[in-house]
Amino acid sequence: MKVIHIASGDLWAGAEAQLYSLVCALRQISGIDVEVILLNHGELEARLRRADVSVTVFNERRLGSLTVAWRMLRHVRRARPDIVHTHRYKENVLGSIAARLAGAGSLRSVHGRDEAAIPGWRLDKRMYRLLDQLCGRWLQQRVVAVSAQLAKELAASFPEEQITVIENGVDIAGVLLAAARGAELPGQPGRLRVGFVSRLVSVKRVDLFLQTAHKLHRRKPGMFDFYIVGDGPQYDLCRQLIAQLDLAGCTHMLGFRPDVAAVLAGMDLLLITSDHEGLPMTLLEAMSLEVPVVASAVGGIPQALDHGRCGRLVPAQQAKAYVAAVLKLLVDPISRQQQIRHALERVRDYYSAERSATGYANLYRQLCPDKAAAYRGREAAYPLRER
Repeated sequence: MKVIHIASGDLWAGAEAQLYSLVCALRQISGIDVEVILLNHGELEARLRRADVSVTVFNERRLGSLTVAWRMLRHVRRARPDIVHTHRYKENVLGSIAARLAGAGSLRSVHGRDEAAIPGWRLDKRMYRLLDQLCGRWLQQRVVAVSAQLAKELAASFPEEQITVIENGVDIAGVLLAAARGAELPGQPGRLRVGFVSRLVSVKRVDLFLQTAHKLHRRKPGMFDFYIVGDGPQYDLCRQLIAQLDLAGCTHMLGFRPDVAAVLAGMDLLLITSDHEGLPMTLLEAMSLEVPVVASAVGGIPQALDHGRCGRLVPAQQAKAYVAAVLKLLVDPISRQQQIRHALERVRDYYSAERSATGYANLYRQLCPDKAAAYRGREAAYPLRER
């Protein structure tokens, strides 16, 4: 069975990390041949090539949308895939049309809720958003949500029978290997390191992270160093807030880091302050690395943290609520170690890349019953279990 994934590849963030882990895990499943089409050069392309994955880049910044669409269609028709698996808006549109014209099955993964409203003057983006919904409803056979909560939200746009939940998975061994290389971090010796690892966009609420840092710093001067790992449109806003909140001496902006696993392993605590999420790969990586987590109770986070058994959940988007959760975690080392242990067990049992890939492989076979005949009598190496 041949599967082509189509993604943007312009960033390295949660969706890209999930796609990379999924593609590498799918290649370990007998009978599945995976190829990737990207619309941009970047970190995702580099990592896939190092993993010896077949990658084709149609550079949208140089070629333009019409040329990209034509070349993608020609490529897909020549490749003759059984499944075209798309990610994000433009890729959903172009990929689903190419799949239909090539006679292939098609599905999409939805990694999170729409991040922001589109301004009225951006007619191009509004057109793509409308086309995205139409293509998902009429040209693609399945819409995959990465969490049960996201699936409920998608039910407002797609028929429930079209929606499937397959949660993200993390390459635990790969994360541990990457983290073992270590990372040099700024800061004062002996201070507790609190990290924020994300794209710097409004939905991730880096402003709330910094407000929390400000309150923690005032209550416990000299106790913490804070780290912002990532890049994005709110980078300059972060710098302004750091100055306004008098955090320059204890807050470090590290920008994009390809060694993010090693940086995360150096944290004493990961703070996730997002207004909404699908299922953050950073969360799964922290659980794999035995880094305690304090996170907003949104999206797939409560399920992943077993509703508080594997980390602290914050129901209110207020800095004081995050401060209370952080301090409560730090003053109770026995509870903290229990949460770390439970988190590691949970990510191994339910959120491995192999388990997620098996879920997708089973779905591909459902969409291609003629190909599935070749697998009759075989049991999946990582059977899905009810929770």
